[in-house]
Amino acid sequence: MWEAQDAVVLKWVALQLQAVLPVHPLCEHHKGHGGGRLSVQRMHRSLQTRQWKFVCRTNIRGFNDHIRRAPLMRQIKRYVKDPLLLNLVYQYLHYSVEDGVEFYTPVKGICRGCALSPLLAGFCLLSMDTYFEAQRDIRYVRYMDDIVIFAPTRWRLRRAVRDLNVFFASGGYGQHPDKTFIGRTDRGFDWMGIQFTGSGATGIAPRALANHRERCRRLYEQAVWRGREWLRQRLSAYVKRWTIWRNSYLCNLPFYGSCWTKFVSLTAPLQGSSPTGTDASHTSPCSYHSRRRGQPWPPTRIAPRGSHQVIRTCPSGSPPTGALPGLPTRPWGP
Repeated sequence: MWEAQDAVVLKWVALQLQAVLPVHPLCEHHKGHGGGRLSVQRMHRSLQTRQWKFVCRTNIRGFNDHIRRAPLMRQIKRYVKDPLLLNLVYQYLHYSVEDGVEFYTPVKGICRGCALSPLLAGFCLLSMDTYFEAQRDIRYVRYMDDIVIFAPTRWRLRRAVRDLNVFFASGGYGQHPDKTFIGRTDRGFDWMGIQFTGSGATGIAPRALANHRERCRRLYEQAVWRGREWLRQRLSAYVKRWTIWRNSYLCNLPFYGSCWTKFVSLTAPLQGSSPTGTDASHTSPCSYHSRRRGQPWPPTRIAPRGSHQVIRTCPSGSPPTGALPGLPTRPWGP
């Protein structure tokens, strides 16, 4: 974590560099380039044309930790001439890390958690973004370290993947094996937490749903020693934020109403096997807009790991009475 004084200086440096460092328009995480929601809508419209039959969806493994500082500094000096800015950027790149009682400077990589990180992450791969944008027979999109390449034929995709690996090798990067998919678009792939097929977006990606369930279970496990009130507040707040994220990404897509039914069926193990007592407003596909107007948040049903019972969180109503079902009376352990 940066101290307050350092964070203010780094924010000022980022504001100064935004005016001089070019970031390619296809790098969609950069401010002013649309962001994740617009990226999902663009990809959905592009796939609906049925022009792209093959896709390479990959992720750069340890992107920030593998950025080479010397080439990045030379690239920055082409556009920045102010010695004060260059000195501050140099200090940012050569940051120190505390490990126990030992301080050291990493050999490569840039620090995350400040305003400069997304700017430099988008700028350092400018040559790769420019190259793939010039290839008119493919479609290329990058969001920070996530990359998607569409191609009409298998052989054209193979050439694009070969060129992508050349850029990765020159920069010291590598593909993440668990987050890479190469094949037909009809087989399905995920992007920004949304599942896509050859005809467009279909709903929330299974990996995003699995992460959501796992996060809820971890919050429930932490409640063993933190107490019921802490669980009620944290779990309901997390489910509320996640639901707002999900609906904000899906509400502008034409399948939103039918997709909600599929989402409810996919999350049945999370919400309990019995639909009895489920609030009707919780299953409304348009409830996102009513909550943004300050409407009460409906109860949420969560099934803990290894239990068929259900707990209820009522952030806007009266707290539940009695002990939580399945919650031990003492911490786990001998």
